[in-house]
Amino acid sequence: MPEHLPKASPRVFSALLGRRALLSGLCGGAIATSLAKTGIAKTERVRTLASQPHSPASGTLPDASRWPSWAPTPETTRRKLAVLRHQAISLRQFGATLDGKSDDTPAFVRALAAGVHALLVDGPARVTGTICVDRPLAIFGSGAGPHLVWDGMPRDAIFTVRRQDNDPALFVHDVALAGLHAVRADGQAPGGMLVRAINVRGLTIADCRMMRMSLAYVSHARMSAYDRTKGSETVDPAVLAGFSASDVNDLNEDIAILGNEVDYGTYMGSIIRFNFARRVLVQGNKGRFARISWWGGGAKRLQGGMPQFLRRVRDVYIADNTISNVNGGIYGNNGQSIAVVRNMVSDTTDVGIDFEGCIDCIATLNHCRNAGNFVYSAFYMARNVRFERNYGEQDGSAADINDRLGSDPIGTPRGVCLAALRGAGFANTPDVIDVTFADNTFVFSGHDGLGRCLSGAFNRLAFIGNTMRNVVCDISTRTGEAVILTGNRLNFDKSATNPVTMLAASAAKGQISDNIVTIEAAQPAGSVAIAYAFPGNGPTDIALTNNLVQGAHPLPIAVAASGARLSGNRGAPVRTGAISGATVLIPKFSE
Repeated sequence: MPEHLPKASPRVFSALLGRRALLSGLCGGAIATSLAKTGIAKTERVRTLASQPHSPASGTLPDASRWPSWAPTPETTRRKLAVLRHQAISLRQFGATLDGKSDDTPAFVRALAAGVHALLVDGPARVTGTICVDRPLAIFGSGAGPHLVWDGMPRDAIFTVRRQDNDPALFVHDVALAGLHAVRADGQAPGGMLVRAINVRGLTIADCRMMRMSLAYVSHARMSAYDRTKGSETVDPAVLAGFSASDVNDLNEDIAILGNEVDYGTYMGSIIRFNFARRVLVQGNKGRFARISWWGGGAKRLQGGMPQFLRRVRDVYIADNTISNVNGGIYGNNGQSIAVVRNMVSDTTDVGIDFEGCIDCIATLNHCRNAGNFVYSAFYMARNVRFERNYGEQDGSAADINDRLGSDPIGTPRGVCLAALRGAGFANTPDVIDVTFADNTFVFSGHDGLGRCLSGAFNRLAFIGNTMRNVVCDISTRTGEAVILTGNRLNFDKSATNPVTMLAASAAKGQISDNIVTIEAAQPAGSVAIAYAFPGNGPTDIALTNNLVQGAHPLPIAVAASGARLSGNRGAPVRTGAISGATVLIPKFSE
């Protein structure tokens, strides 16, 4: 390295941008105050949920109303990056032409070989091959950009962060990329990404802009040894791959993705995919054809998804992002303590926001529109998962969104489902599916028919205080244990195309109370306003109380469950009978 160039020592870099300095501070006063004013002040109705039947194995949800204690505010992060930026050395001093045509890959290699720890790219650097980073490094863009022109392979990254020895127990620390504008080279199909990190602790990507490229992929060296087929209900394939069975100190850590913009240009790219990581912050990003996703091992029973195995993605805060035109907006497998807050997601081929095989997770204050399958959903194990104060809307247009985006369909997209629960193999496993939908607004705005909420197997499922417009909430299933439908408001000014039950449940333990169903549009013959059907012969604890059916076209309340307690229901006749005698018609939703 030439003597006239200033040096930034690893110790200085770590002090400025290390894990403790960058990703362990408490929330700053201004942001804390703002979030406290606009956060989730729970209503009295939702607070009463604590007294309802609940899985004894559930843990504590992350406090989505506050900035996570393990992460600094974006302002704190950017201030630290600004200090480091002042130490950055221009790539020109290592022979880069920065004309967007000459290959400047060798200049990056020379800069890293010289020991530079902060680098400034102040012109378009054409890069044709991956640049390997195995130590602390910060790279900044300067000027309007583009700063990086990716002319390499479509599956490769401009920067790869990983140790040269590939030791799965060790990590590269303290890497930052900020203010970089990267584009895919003219004439090349969309592809590539800014950074791929394998075994990293302390990765910050802030205020970067990607055109026809993805932003980031974070994974773990042990992924190569993870074999789902070797798992069982008692054998965790993550442990077979070398992960600890007793702690989570072998994960990627302290990842911050802040204020970036990604326009992949076609279906589909990523803002970030992170695997086997903890303390991950994804805030304020915009993604067009770009998603946010995580993976902590297979979520199926025999692939690492059993509840006794350690979750492999932990402590995640995903907030204030805008995402569209991908398979799923925000989703992932095997996570624990994840908060998804104030995001906007639209036009997805599969799901909007989805937790798969997750524990102690919350989605709140999000706004999601038009998903081919489900706007909000939980798959596989879903222990202590909560969807609260979200807005969801379908207008039916997502039924053919895969054609519009040029992708294969996922499942059977219909563009009508607002909330869904799919146990997918966990129907007979105790205390693993415990999901609450509280104080959400669900709307179907399509011209024809109605939207719906869909249920699968559950140990406990609750819909509390939701507002639904032209959305049927029929969550009756033969594999439910305890169900709560209280304080919901359902309004229908459109007609179903087939006989339909507006609000329904089926479980040995259940409560349908204090709901209001307003029916202004005539419905097909045989439709029912509220229904409860349980064909079992064992003991039950079922109550339908204080429900109101109103509007120009009220429908009956139908009950086919022995021993059900009925009182205070108004506005419609209550029909009771034995299922075996078929005296009560309770049609399933069939839009």
